[in-house]
Amino acid sequence: LQRRCRGVYRLGGFDWHDSRDQLMYRSILKQLEAMMAIKPDGFKLSDVPIARRINYASYGLFGHTGLLLRKFEAVAREKELSSFTLDVMKQAYAELAIGKSADPEIAIPRNPFGSAPLPETWKPASHDFGDL
Repeated sequence: LQRRCRGVYRLGGFDWHDSRDQLMYRSILKQLEAMMAIKPDGFKLSDVPIARRINYASYGLFGHTGLLLRKFEAVAREKELSSFTLDVMKQAYAELAIGKSADPEIAIPRNPFGSAPLPETWKPASHDFGDL
C-alpha cells in the first residue's frame, strides 16, 4: 500500500552546466573508474574534457553512463587491450543503441569521442518513472 501512495518521481540527468551537478558527476566517474578492471590510457574519466564528453554522450543519465563504461571495457577486451583510449570509446559509443535512433524527431548526439568539438550547451535528459 505504501508504494501506491507515493508520488511521481522525476529523475533528471546531471546538468553539465550546473557546477554542483558537474562536480557530482565527475566524483561518480572517479569512483566508477576505480572499480573498473580495464582503465583508460593516459587520462582519467573524471578529467573535465573526458567527463564532459561522457556526460554529453549519456544525456547526463546515470544508467546510460554505466552502459558506456561497460561498453568501453567490452570493446577493449574484444581487442585484447589492457587499457582503453579515445578511439576505443568512439567505437564503443558507435556500437551502442543510445547512439542511434530510428525516429528522425529524436536528436541523437553525434559521436562525442571523435575530434569534432562539442556544442557549447546542451540539456540533460529527464525521465518520468511514475510510481517507484
